Amino acid sequence: MRASSKPGSTYTVYLMNPLAPDMVKLYTSYVKNELSQQYFDAIFDDDADDYYALAAMPCSFNTATWLNAYIAEEKALLHPVFYNGLGIFSSTGGVSPSIAMNPGAIGGMAEACYSTEWGSQPIVNGSKWLTFENTEIAMAQQNKIFICYSNDLATASTATAARIYVYASFLLTYNVSTSRRWEYFGTTSGYSVEPESKLVALSPGIATPSSITGLLTSTGVYARKYGACYIGGTSVGACAVVVNSDNVYSHAFPYTGYHHSLSLSGGGILDGGTVSAKGAAPPANLAPRTAVIAFQ
Repeated sequence: MRASSKPGSTYTVYLMNPLAPDMVKLYTSYVKNELSQQYFDAIFDDDADDYYALAAMPCSFNTATWLNAYIAEEKALLHPVFYNGLGIFSSTGGVSPSIAMNPGAIGGMAEACYSTEWGSQPIVNGSKWLTFENTEIAMAQQNKIFICYSNDLATASTATAARIYVYASFLLTYNVSTSRRWEYFGTTSGYSVEPESKLVALSPGIATPSSITGLLTSTGVYARKYGACYIGGTSVGACAVVVNSDNVYSHAFPYTGYHHSLSLSGGGILDGGTVSAKGAAPPANLAPRTAVIAFQ
């Protein structure tokens, strides 16, 4: 059993035991019944391998055994699975053990990816930020769909700096074929898709590294150049993505020759929000937990 982590909520939810044989039978029977009524590309397994914030651990609990039970449960469905569990990892770093579910899944999702609704500081930084980046890299390497779920509920029109930070972080290691963004910034229409999603960066100057540390520059920021960038299908030339994930110190912008930056105005894409590659010049120094997408 665990208490809900939703802010302001008072209800209690229960966590089912994947080790129980009856649980596997019930789950497979339920899925089989649903599939008999209509077709689904995959089953969404929410909170897979999740024992986070349990009020008390199950008897004789073992993390490896628990995960293996989830994997066996997944295989028993005989149908593709999309799991949510990549956002559950140690605060000291290390990709979530849930990534071991990949062989039987078409992809996975990470909640609180680069920003979150939980806690007093929505912007993810430090070791957690590094882990999300490495998760994004690992999922692409395994050719699995990765959904970066940034569940920050701030009003989109007043959170432009956070939106640029999240999107820049995503673009640093994204794969056009496998990486996906899901955001929840508040919009008037209730349609939480922001205009920055129109920006597509192609032709990276260097291949995606095996670790985010491969994109660390001499100035202390993480950065990557792209040779062909587009907004809404229209070319805006080359661009550079630069993120300062440091929670304390400012760090210098690492490149020369960039004279504009991504500019956002308003909120959601259906609420008149806009995006432009003709914003102000990149700052000489990036403040803690900020990012810039720069253009020549």
